[in-house]
Amino acid sequence: MRRLSLYLRQLESFKRKERRTISSRQLGESLGLTDAQVRKDLAYFGQFGHPGIGYRVDDLIAQVKRILGRTRCGMCCWWGPGTWGGR
Repeated sequence: MRRLSLYLRQLESFKRKERRTISSRQLGESLGLTDAQVRKDLAYFGQFGHPGIGYRVDDLIAQVKRILGRTRCGMCCWWGPGTWGGR
């Protein structure tokens, strides 16, 4: 999911500005996306928001980092000389 890294960068920016919560609308507008797209993207990985409150910035940063760590690992590739497992 390409947008997760964008979400993370924007969330970290909001955190530096001492924002504690953010709505899907605010996050979407800051990235040129709709609030529905933000909710759909995040809902794919679980439920993170709170109705009427939005997303807690610190919690969402931690969750997005966890998701990116897991998905990045699945995209690793080994490259180099030699053989694996014998001749």
